[in-house]
Parts: sequence; C-alpha cells; structure tokens
Amino acid sequence: HGEDALRAAAAHDGPIALVLTDVVMPTMGAAGLLAGLRAARPGTPVLLMTGYDDRATLAAPELAGLPRLRKPFTAEGLARAVRAAAAQPVG
Repeated sequence: HGEDALRAAAAHDGPIALVLTDVVMPTMGAAGLLAGLRAARPGTPVLLMTGYDDRATLAAPELAGLPRLRKPFTAEGLARAVRAAAAQPVG
C-alpha cells in the first residue's frame, strides 16, 4: 500500500526512475502516495494503473494530468505506458 511505498522510497538511495501505482489501495491511495512522493522525492515520475472507471476516483485533483494505464493490460501495453510516463516531464 501507499505507506509501504513511501517507506521504500525513503530507504532507496539514488533517484527513482518511475513509480507505478494503483489508484485505489488499502490505507493510502494514489493521491496520498503522490503527496508524500512530491514532498520527499520531487520530480519522480508516476504512472497510475486502475481497473476502475469511476470518474470520482480518477478525477482527484492531485491525480490530474498523470498518465494512466487501464487494467487489464498486456505486457506490451505496460512497456509502452512505462516508456511514455518515464519520458514525460514531471511538474
């Protein structure tokens, strides 16, 4: 979940090339994870994945503009999304 991801990011030496996260997770969702990452690791690219088509869940202002990968996805689709997200400027 998001808290584990923030602990792993804090423990990791060096830059993080990309964070791939689900939008909905126990304890802390993607919006909370993103807030923590922006504070501790500004500039880290993030790719959201989701199986939901819930506009309220996906419309959180914190998640606006982030690349998304819809589940289910293929290995080729994942690779394409990772390349695009890693190349995208982080703001």
